[in-house]
Amino acid sequence: MAFMATSELQTPNWPKIVGHSVPDWLVPAINRVPELLQLLRARDMKADKLTTGVVQAVGLHKLKTQHAKNWQRLKKNVHIIIEAEIRRNITAKDVTVILDDETFLIVFGDDDPDRADRIARSIAKEASLKLSGMESISDLIQVAAFVVQLEGKDMQDAVKAGGRPTDLLDVMRRVRERQETEAGPRVLFLPSINLRTGRIGLFDAEPAFLSPEAAPHMIGKIASAVRAVGRATLIQVPVTFETLAQSDSLKQVVDRIRNLTPWTRQRLILRVTEVPDEIEGKALAALVGFAGRGLRGVAIDYTGRPNDHARVKWVHPHIINVPGEGQPADALFRTASFAIGAALALSSIKPRVMVRAVGGRDLLGLLERIGVYYVNGIIVAPGQRLPERPAEVVERV
Repeated sequence: MAFMATSELQTPNWPKIVGHSVPDWLVPAINRVPELLQLLRARDMKADKLTTGVVQAVGLHKLKTQHAKNWQRLKKNVHIIIEAEIRRNITAKDVTVILDDETFLIVFGDDDPDRADRIARSIAKEASLKLSGMESISDLIQVAAFVVQLEGKDMQDAVKAGGRPTDLLDVMRRVRERQETEAGPRVLFLPSINLRTGRIGLFDAEPAFLSPEAAPHMIGKIASAVRAVGRATLIQVPVTFETLAQSDSLKQVVDRIRNLTPWTRQRLILRVTEVPDEIEGKALAALVGFAGRGLRGVAIDYTGRPNDHARVKWVHPHIINVPGEGQPADALFRTASFAIGAALALSSIKPRVMVRAVGGRDLLGLLERIGVYYVNGIIVAPGQRLPERPAEVVERV
C-alpha cells in the first residue's frame, strides 16, 4: 500500500506529530491504516493489490473549518460532488473509502503513483470548479499521501503498529527509503577530503542529470542512501536555481525535504547551482533560506563573477564551491582565494571553501595552504553508489 505526500495548499501547514512531519488532517487516516487494511480485505481486495496499490487522500478539513457554521448543511452536497468526480476518474480496479466527513481515500489497483497523483489532483481541481460558489474553495481541497509500498513483513509491521501512529510512520519511511535507494535517477557520491585531516569530510552527490522534475526523486534517493549507510556523513545535494524559482517544483522540493526524518535532514546540505548572473544576493538568500529550512545548511557556487561576493554575504552558506575542472592552476587559485576572502569577511560562522574536481595531486598542498577546506575529484577517489568512506583515500592522498 502506498501513501504519497503532496498538498494542494500554497503554503502547507505540516505540524510536528511526536517528532514526525505530517499534514494534521491526514493523521486520522494514518491512525486507521490497520483498520483500513481489514476493511479493504473485507471488500475482497486481493493481498497483492493491497501491497502494490497507491492510496491518495482527498481532504476537506480546511473547507470544513472555513464553513464550520454551515458544514452540516453543506456537507451532503460537497460529498455528492466529490464522489461524482471520484467515480468519473477512477476505474473498476480502484476503490473509494469515505474515512469520515473530512477525508476520502482512493485505493488504486495498480502501482502507478504518477497516475494516482494526476487523478487525485484532477478530482480536487474539478470539484473546486463545481464548488466555486464557496469562498476560496480552490485553496481548501487538499491532496496528500505517503509514497510507500508495504509487502510481507512490512505489512505485518504496519498492522502491529495499529495504536502507535509514530511506529507506523517509521515503517513507511523505512520501506520508502529502501526502495528509493534501488530506483529513481542514478546518483554517484564523490568522496571529498578534509585537507587538514586527510580524511573524508563529506560527499558530493552527482546525479546523472539535474532538472526541476527529477529534483524530488533525487532528494529521496540521496536521503535513502544516507539512511542505508547509517553514518553521520554530510552530503551536498545539488538543485538548480530554476528548480527553486518555479513555484511548483519549489513546493515539491520543500515537501520532499519536510517529509524526511530530522536525523536525515541534518545530514544534507542543499547546493544551489546554475544561478543566473543577474540574481542579487538578497533574493537568492530568501529563496535558499526557505528551501533549505531544516537542513544542515546550504551551499552556493563561486566562479568569480561580480555578484558572487555579495551572494556569500547575504546567503551565509555552509559551503562555498569553487569549480576546479578545466581551470588552469593560476585561475583556480585566484578564484579560490577570492572565495576564501568572501568567507573570511563574514562576522558569523565562516563558510568552508571546497574545490570540486581537482585535476592534479600537486595542487592539494597549495590549496590547503591558501585555506581551502575540502577537495574532491578523481585524484581523491572515484564516485561510488553509496556514501561509504573508502579506506584507501587517506593513503592515496
